[in-house]
Amino acid sequence: MGYTLVEKKAIMTRIQNLKGKKHYLEIYKIIKDNNVTYSQNINGIFINLTNIEDFILEKIIEYLNYVESRNTEIDSEYYKKVIT
Repeated sequence: MGYTLVEKKAIMTRIQNLKGKKHYLEIYKIIKDNNVTYSQNINGIFINLTNIEDFILEKIIEYLNYVESRNTEIDSEYYKKVIT
C-alpha cells in the first residue's frame, strides 16, 4: 500500500495523544521487536516514521485502534454512571 506523509503524520499525532506511559511502552515494544532504528536521550525515544515499513505501521495502527476503542468504552461506561 505505502503510507503517505500525511497518513504518517496522522499516526504520529495519534501516538502523541495517547494518555499514559504504558501505551508509549507498547509502541516502543512494537518498534524494538521489529528492529526499527530509533534514537534515545533524556527526553525520550524518537522514531522516524518515514523509514518504517508498512507492516510495522499497521501493527502500530492496530494497537492505536485498540486503545482508542477501549477509551471510548471506558468513557461511555463512566458517562452512564454519572447519568444514573
